[in-house]
Amino acid sequence: MLSTGFIREVVCPDWVSNIVMMKKANGKWRMYIDFTSLNKACPNDSFPLPSVDKLVDASSSLKFMSFMDAFSSYNQISMAQEDQDKIAFVKKEGLFFYRVMPFELKNAGATYQRLVNKIFKKQIARNVEVYVDDMLVKNSTLKGHIQNLNEWQYRLSFDFQTFNNVAEYEALILGLQLAPRLRVKELIIYIDSQFVAKQMNDEYEVKKPSLKKYHAIAVQLLAQFDKA
Repeated sequence: MLSTGFIREVVCPDWVSNIVMMKKANGKWRMYIDFTSLNKACPNDSFPLPSVDKLVDASSSLKFMSFMDAFSSYNQISMAQEDQDKIAFVKKEGLFFYRVMPFELKNAGATYQRLVNKIFKKQIARNVEVYVDDMLVKNSTLKGHIQNLNEWQYRLSFDFQTFNNVAEYEALILGLQLAPRLRVKELIIYIDSQFVAKQMNDEYEVKKPSLKKYHAIAVQLLAQFDKA
């Protein structure tokens, strides 16, 4: 988790929680952070979760459905910097805290549901249903279903953590994805960030691990267009 940027070493945190190992139903073991004391001190977020029965009733009659499960879902939400040291934990290598939201926090589910409700506000109940990190795209025809999947994809955040100049890369990648669907063959790209522009023009080396994956995707997408 250090290499992905999910956790970071810390000194003198406000709270320290222990690691516990829990045996799963399949016999395997899973590591948890015991945030029991911290959760007791936190107010409860009563944001409502969707009714499973209503989701089933609204979707069961449709012919085409695609089911998705978000990858590292809660970890896609960054923790506020002032709260990161409150979710510190101890292991033999030292003290560490999460830079992203761990699933053991009691309000993690409500926080994630609020986020996906905002992301898919224009699609929920129309062609998408979302229950925390489980998503369903639906339609009665194949053509309509493919269109709905494309719309769903564009609304999603990327499945890797984002820091620094990623907003510029996200906007660039989205434009490069949309352009072929509009039958665009040549592009003139304007980018606010000179740093990202120079990286795309190979004038600056991409050194930050958090930007390398964005840069690789953008370069791959850009290759499909004619060069001036």
